[in-house]
Amino acid sequence: LGWSLTDAGNYVEAEKHLKKAISIDPNLPAAYFNLGKLYEVQNRNSLAIDAFQKAYEMDASGSIGNLAAERYNRLIQE
Repeated sequence: LGWSLTDAGNYVEAEKHLKKAISIDPNLPAAYFNLGKLYEVQNRNSLAIDAFQKAYEMDASGSIGNLAAERYNRLIQE
């Protein structure tokens, strides 16, 4: 729900749902990745970098980890 609310521009509710997902399962890399995307569209880049790093650390060899690494690297270079 959090990622769809982000796409709809409902950032307050999106953050609430993504943080709830993390509180339910703190080992869910997709939740951190989507939280990073939310922070990125809000230009909260330091928070986005932290979230992408966490997602990568949890799924370094998976698709979420690869996507997180790409976004992390792009933000670091800006």
